[in-house]
Formats: sequence, structure tokens, C-alpha cells
Amino acid sequence: MVSIVAAIAAALAARRRAPLAAASVAMAGVVVLALSLTHLADINSPQLVLFVAPYSVAAHSPRIRAVAGLGVCIAAASVLSARSLSGTSAWVFTLAVCGCSWIAGRFMRSRQALAAELG
Repeated sequence: MVSIVAAIAAALAARRRAPLAAASVAMAGVVVLALSLTHLADINSPQLVLFVAPYSVAAHSPRIRAVAGLGVCIAAASVLSARSLSGTSAWVFTLAVCGCSWIAGRFMRSRQALAAELG
């Protein structure tokens, strides 16, 4: 378990250089954690990944790669929610977190592009 969390942390550390690859590795780690642990609620790393990975892939990638990253994040969040005992509310929350983080990242990317164009 520690090695999986370390791989997630290493992927998130490299999220600006290779955002789609980092999001894919981090979300794969979350899926492995979700499928291998019985008490997934005891650790907080999946929640961190649900906020950081979609934002980073949206803020630091071109549109096509950002949309692909959103698909990776939503697929992993769906697996994470399916594993949860909370039912529909957990599924809606995790998808909303991924979607809102991704939208915030795209917003920041467009603001930076506009500032660079005007400045």
C-alpha cells in the first residue's frame, strides 16, 4: 500500500511536465487502492488525487489531451465510487469533484492565455 501511495505522490509531483501521464498513473494508483483495500476510507490520498489530477491535466494540457485526461479521471472516479458503500451520493460527489476541478483548470488556462495575449 505504501508503494502505491508513493507512486501516486511521484506522479503528482511530475504533473506539470507530463500532465496526462501523471493523471493516468495517479488514477491507476487510486483504482489499485480501491480494488485492493477493504477500508479505503481510512486513507486520504484518493481524495487528494480527485482534486489535483483533473485540475492539473486541464490547466497544463492542450484541449484534446485535457479531454482525454478528464475521461481517465472520470473512469477512475467511477471505479472508486462503485467500490464505496455510500451508493449514489458518493458517485455524484466524486464525479462533481473531478468535473469541477477540471473546469477550474481549463478556466485558469484560458485566463493565462488571455493575459499572455493581451500583455
